[in-house]
Amino acid sequence: MRRNIWRSIAVCSPLAALALFVLWAQTPAQGQAGAPKGEWRTYGGDLASTRYSALDQINAGNFNNLEVAWRFKTDNLGARP
Repeated sequence: MRRNIWRSIAVCSPLAALALFVLWAQTPAQGQAGAPKGEWRTYGGDLASTRYSALDQINAGNFNNLEVAWRFKTDNLGARP
């Protein structure tokens, strides 16, 4: 009796794996969500650290008007090793 159970498990496992793969392959691909509302509240932008922001404020028409907002000088950190 036990041999029949193992035989049926051995036959069903590849079929179940194939069915799960087909279901997984048909799920739609999702793009990056990015930082919500363009607010980077964590180092990588969001908790997934995608470093992506879908902002549309900068375009070809206003690119030339960009200015430096801030700079970080490393002189205060000490001498180079």
